[in-house]
Amino acid sequence: MTDQAAQRETGKEEIAILIRNMHKWYGDFHVLKDINLTVKRGNGLSSVVRRVAVNPL
Repeated sequence: MTDQAAQRETGKEEIAILIRNMHKWYGDFHVLKDINLTVKRGNGLSSVVRRVAVNPL
């Protein structure tokens, strides 16, 4: 059994990114409103980081 499989069975998956209630403003324009994001280890973290780095808001 892999470490990830063992973690899933016990419900102890490691959180790699946790964002709660994020807001972003550009001047008077509220572009991100109350954003929540949880990314667990092994669940597309590289894809999220690549997307943000290549196409920032």
